[in-house]
Amino acid sequence: MSSYGKIAKPDTIVSSLSASPIPIGGDSTFYTMSFDVTHGTDFALKFLPASSGTVDITSINIEQGSEKPATEGAADTAWATPSGLSAIVTTVSAETTVIIAFAPVSFPYARFVIATGPTNDASTTIAMEVGKREEI
Repeated sequence: MSSYGKIAKPDTIVSSLSASPIPIGGDSTFYTMSFDVTHGTDFALKFLPASSGTVDITSINIEQGSEKPATEGAADTAWATPSGLSAIVTTVSAETTVIIAFAPVSFPYARFVIATGPTNDASTTIAMEVGKREEI
């Protein structure tokens, strides 16, 4: 029988340029800061997009690596989406808080990759938090 510790305070995902929210304006791909997933048994992502125009997030995926990225918030060839994992979220167009469970694989670090579509407004941002329950 497993013994669970307390739920750790959620790690706040921050962009490499500011504390939060993360700017994700326009039609592009954005990478969050990496975070530690070791010792975690259960994970949840909480996010809230905001925009003065249209929100057009086409997907939020998880990427993982064995060490922190060379440059936080940027593409890194040593990082990848684990084979067989689907997008955590697809098609976000509302400015609504969402909480969703996700399951990383056995690598120590993870981050989110946010893809936006052609109608995504330049003002769009997203606030993100990760909750992790640790087994002790």
